[in-house]
Amino acid sequence: MEFVIITLLVLGIILWLPGVVWMGIQAFADHPSWGLAYVLIPGSWLAFFYVKWKIKWRRQRIKWPFVLQVLGYLFITMSGIMYLLTPPSLLSFKQSEVPVEPTTAPPQFSNY
Repeated sequence: MEFVIITLLVLGIILWLPGVVWMGIQAFADHPSWGLAYVLIPGSWLAFFYVKWKIKWRRQRIKWPFVLQVLGYLFITMSGIMYLLTPPSLLSFKQSEVPVEPTTAPPQFSNY
């Protein structure tokens, strides 16, 4: 099961990252203020997409970066939901069950 979770996560990152870079390039190509907003303000890519979608020739330039970002987000979200809903008995990456022995404080700290 963890193979599917990790595969979805990696596939999501592989789709999401080029979409982010590509949309950032489109934002800077449109106007430097859009580019700075895209880099500095989380979620500004949605505003950029909404505003530029109305212009037909711009729509063709931002359609595929937007699709890549959304697909990447969907795969990453699906992997997180699958991880949360999978019973721990089916996952092989559990916490180690090595017993932890209590430690004693070094002598210089034993007075406190």
